[in-house]
Amino acid sequence: MPLYDCVLLFKPTVDRKSVVNLMSTLGRLIYAHKGVITDIKSFGNIFLAYTIKKHSERFDEGQMMQMTVMSYPNLHKDLQYLNKEHAVLRWILVKNRGDSWLPREENNEGPADQYDA
Repeated sequence: MPLYDCVLLFKPTVDRKSVVNLMSTLGRLIYAHKGVITDIKSFGNIFLAYTIKKHSERFDEGQMMQMTVMSYPNLHKDLQYLNKEHAVLRWILVKNRGDSWLPREENNEGPADQYDA
């Protein structure tokens, strides 16, 4: 099963209990389909790069959560219900590539050191 990151952006006015309930619902959905949750991160309230308009409201900030899961490839189809959640501003599911795309360190040099001439 591939590793995915599900990032959710909640309205800033949503209380912590509602966020936890929605995340636990998402977790139960993943477990029901033989998936595994490997990590959950909260980034707290963040300012957005642009204003998001949803349900005739405008938002310049939101609460960001990330859930890393190992699940079946068609998980995105089961997450479409998140579009109807009033507490969720945006969500995205991306395949986790790990750190294999980062430049490799050779001879204890950092990524910035390899470009010095």
